[in-house]
Amino acid sequence: MLPITTEEKKRLSELDAPPESMVGFSKAGENTARAPEAAAVQPAPTPAPSTGTVTVRSTPFLSEVFVDGDSMGYTPAKIALGPGKHAFRVEKAGYTPWTKEMTITVGSELTLDATLEKK
Repeated sequence: MLPITTEEKKRLSELDAPPESMVGFSKAGENTARAPEAAAVQPAPTPAPSTGTVTVRSTPFLSEVFVDGDSMGYTPAKIALGPGKHAFRVEKAGYTPWTKEMTITVGSELTLDATLEKK
């Protein structure tokens, strides 16, 4: 965490002003015009990805997707997963469940096409 700048301290003190004051508004006759301040805003660094993405599609459409035994919704689904081995299961009433194990790596973008067969 970076130390508080002088400008930030000034803004914080304005927030702590008494309730009857109206920060940013002047009393009648006062001239409070100030030159615009250049804000030294730096964009936050983009964090490195820590997951991989798996897009799951199926025939028939709207089949339920399970990853490691947990329901993740219905197809088509886009799922972010941590790195490692994961077990996928796609199922729908009246069809034989479809299963597959995959190893996910950080930053990977994979697609699974599950075709379920009628029972």
